[in-house]
Amino acid sequence: MPLSRRETLAALGVGISSGKLQGQFERALDDIRPDSDLLKHFEDAFNGFQSAARMLRPRQVMDGLLGNVAILDGLRRRAPERDGQRYLSLQARYAELLSWLSEEAGDLSGAMYWIDRASQWAQAASWQAMVEYGFVRRSQVVISFSGDGRRAVDQAHHVFEISNASPRMKGLAARQISYGYALTGNKDASYRSLDEAVSWLDRPVRDDDILVGQRSVGGEDMFAFFQATCRVYLGHGASAIRVLEPRLVSLSRLSLRLVTIACAKLALAYAHAGQPAEACSMAWETLHGMEQVDSLSARSELCRTVRVLDRWHGRHDVQDLTHRLGSRVPVR
Repeated sequence: MPLSRRETLAALGVGISSGKLQGQFERALDDIRPDSDLLKHFEDAFNGFQSAARMLRPRQVMDGLLGNVAILDGLRRRAPERDGQRYLSLQARYAELLSWLSEEAGDLSGAMYWIDRASQWAQAASWQAMVEYGFVRRSQVVISFSGDGRRAVDQAHHVFEISNASPRMKGLAARQISYGYALTGNKDASYRSLDEAVSWLDRPVRDDDILVGQRSVGGEDMFAFFQATCRVYLGHGASAIRVLEPRLVSLSRLSLRLVTIACAKLALAYAHAGQPAEACSMAWETLHGMEQVDSLSARSELCRTVRVLDRWHGRHDVQDLTHRLGSRVPVR
């Protein structure tokens, strides 16, 4: 069966390709010396891919990532033993980014596949923080694809069952738990988990987990984003608007993808606040951003917005938006 370039690169990376292509690939790698300078090259390339992922559509970035995963896997087998863990850790970072981009592209099987690979390579490298983060990622996937708050909580709870889990991973897991409880309407549990997340994330960061997870926004903006997400999921639109709207400009400087997701959350917040005109306006702003970055996270928020806006189904702007979204956003 013919394979796409993406599938071919993935197959080479996990050693399931064979025949002439595999032989050519292996011979090409034999001519490369896997030293520390080469590792630095792939680390720098990863940082570039991460920056590009904040501004471009997932499919525009994934082929390059997959190619590097395939090459890294081959070089690791040829590298000195002392460098083995560094190669595995870098492969895990590439795989985690691939899982996120697959999720944003709406590819559930791809997202889960690369989460598993990231966890597998991290475990082989004795990188516990990335193994723990795998459960945070699974919780994120649950919210993006199904909005099932209970399952999101269950996945994130696994981090707290791991002996000596890092404070940062516990903080990110508690954030996911707060989102899950918010989606189920459990206000007290959601706010309690959010306070717990802030407490864990205020602790010093370990060397092995500083590279894991979302890094495009931090500090007060990060906590504000967490808080606003919980509030909007609970249906508290007005308070979410006060937190999110003043930060749109600063978020736009950091990541087009992140500000597009923030606009989608604001659309939902305006709908909950009983302001359909503003909700529709922000939804159109989100759609404009999605033309450039594509984002399942943003689409999921628009799904929720459409359901709330149905209370004003007689309005022309709501009808226009619903018609536009009908061919673009699966309403769950």
